[in-house]
Amino acid sequence: MFDRSPLVIHEQFFDGKYGLSLTTASSDDLDFVPGIMDNFIVHCGGKTIGGMGCSVAKGPKAMEAATVKIA
Repeated sequence: MFDRSPLVIHEQFFDGKYGLSLTTASSDDLDFVPGIMDNFIVHCGGKTIGGMGCSVAKGPKAMEAATVKIA
């Protein structure tokens, strides 16, 4: 989404909307990514309700752990 967003940024298409950051990565170092995505949503006029990241290197149970973490 970030590379296709000039109109979103310019027109503030997220104004008054809520967003959730969701990311997957092949490494374990991904905690900072939802923060970057939340910042993007806010700068485009939206409000964030949270976010989660999941490392696919940890296998299917990692997604379960990530969803429990934000619940």
